[in-house]
Amino acid sequence: MKNRRLLVLLATGLLAVVCLTSSAAGAPSVSYLLAMPRPSSHLYVVTIHVEEIEEPFIDVAMPAWSPGAYIVGNYAKNVQEFSADDGAGSPLRFEKLDKQTWRIHREKNRSLDVHYKYYAGPSSSPFGGMGFSMAQLNSFHASFAGTSLFMYVIGKSPYPAVGPVKLTIEPPAGWRIYTALQKTTQTNVFTAENYDTFVDAPIEITAEANQYEFEYQRVPYHAVVHGNGNYDPAKLVEDLKRVVATAVDLFGAAPYSDYTFFFHLRPGARGSGGLEHLNSTSISAGKYLFTNPVEYRRFLFVCEHEFFHLWNVKRIRPRVLGPFDYSKEQNTRDLYVSEGMTSYYGGLLLKRSGLWSQKDYFDYLATQISTLQNNPGRHLMSAEMSSWQTWSRSDNSTNNTIDYYNKGELLGLILDLELRVRTGNRRTLDDVFRYLLKTVGLPQPGFEDTRGFQEAVELMAKQGGASDSNFNNFFDPYVRGVEEIPWDHFLHSAGLTLEEKKDKPAPYLGFTSRTEQNQLVVSGIRTGTPAWDAGLDINDVLLSWNDEKIDPTLFDDRLKETKVGDTIKFTLFRGDRLLTIPVQVSQDEKITYSIKAEKEAGGDQQKVYLSWLNEKEFSTK
Repeated sequence: MKNRRLLVLLATGLLAVVCLTSSAAGAPSVSYLLAMPRPSSHLYVVTIHVEEIEEPFIDVAMPAWSPGAYIVGNYAKNVQEFSADDGAGSPLRFEKLDKQTWRIHREKNRSLDVHYKYYAGPSSSPFGGMGFSMAQLNSFHASFAGTSLFMYVIGKSPYPAVGPVKLTIEPPAGWRIYTALQKTTQTNVFTAENYDTFVDAPIEITAEANQYEFEYQRVPYHAVVHGNGNYDPAKLVEDLKRVVATAVDLFGAAPYSDYTFFFHLRPGARGSGGLEHLNSTSISAGKYLFTNPVEYRRFLFVCEHEFFHLWNVKRIRPRVLGPFDYSKEQNTRDLYVSEGMTSYYGGLLLKRSGLWSQKDYFDYLATQISTLQNNPGRHLMSAEMSSWQTWSRSDNSTNNTIDYYNKGELLGLILDLELRVRTGNRRTLDDVFRYLLKTVGLPQPGFEDTRGFQEAVELMAKQGGASDSNFNNFFDPYVRGVEEIPWDHFLHSAGLTLEEKKDKPAPYLGFTSRTEQNQLVVSGIRTGTPAWDAGLDINDVLLSWNDEKIDPTLFDDRLKETKVGDTIKFTLFRGDRLLTIPVQVSQDEKITYSIKAEKEAGGDQQKVYLSWLNEKEFSTK
């Protein structure tokens, strides 16, 4: 490392780029300037200044995906007006190598500037359906994750060049910058130790956010809320503090010097979704969910889930998930651990903290079991394969796919209980994650993808004195395989049982639908159902029902009025062909589940129950 002089570069009269004061030996020095001179245009203006270039050219690339969001976003599609110059305004030659990579040829100078604009319009994010957007810019605020906005200089291909990064932001007048990036003594200038850390920190720039503060174990926490809603600031802060405390206490200490919750409250929206970061999270939620008990419990779950990610996936991770190759998808078998077991702790820690009651938690687990048991894909796809396939979801996912969040969460439940039983409650899943944090957590390389997590479980079982510390008879059938989970076998360990109840029979056709231009369109068909047997197909546009025009808003109510054995004659468009297909109504007896305490639970069962749920007494209510 050696000191570098501070350089200020003026470009187009709008931009000023501040260079790094230091850089890794042999690596180029990289700094960024971000401006948004006209927010209503949805265009960010980015300048990258690169110094100490040794080669006759450099390659810069836009990430194809964002860690934590396992989908290729192809952010380069929103780059426009790309150019490069020598720092004095003289253009440099460049060519585009692939969909996301540019090669820039320098001349005599060992430095150059890269310029581009990035469009962040209302429909530019592939994650809108997940409840959050990777990049937004409008007349009210700027909000983005760095992976969707900032190109990187390629070092040892395909990874970003090593060394620290500096960012200078020129916000619109009156707008304030909120970020978990490290601040400097200069106004609106931030630093990060490397590109991975730099783009991991989300940024909110607005004049309309409210910020609330609290501390836990002398560590400061910030809640930045953009968008008015019906939340009570005092209650929000108190509940977030309990979210934080339960997770931090599990691991013993916070792995950061401060932490920020970013909340984006959306009008006309329901539900919540988020994305985790090293010392912050971005969470999107409906503006008016805070007085709805069901939706607020879900909101708290998202907060706990994203917060637990600080350890599980940001620091405890499969080896392939760091350092990051941003150029393409990174397949792993272990997202059922990274995401699914994070969801397990999302619910469990809410129960332990008292933010959820025992009934809330048991009802939630029963709903997750119902989701899995009513999914035909559980017979075909394992948890490991669901993790691997997340980048290439099947077009027949209605019938052949499971959700690694859902099954991974339930695997966390039964694995935790099994580990407690085998070790006489001396070891738990908590111990597994504490061990992984200590031995393979960041900055260490992560656990091995094939058997690394199982080996950690087996070691904890052995240390806990288990007579059988080999967990092949758990991982082979339930994680790598598709065998049905014997729920009562595992729940019995904590003095619980799973009760099944058949719902009242309801008329059933076996297809899902969406509405397009006020027309009902088939979106999915389950195998072995009336719709499947009759020959309905995905993307069929349903026009009429027994020669009467279909009103999509009334379709479900109309179906409820039919009887088993009735025949519905659908007239539909399949492409440009007009078809008539009769479908016979069947009935669906959906099974719902509930978790109950056993009245005759023994002492060992009660001991597991009490330590698992952080309860003082065993309750059969």
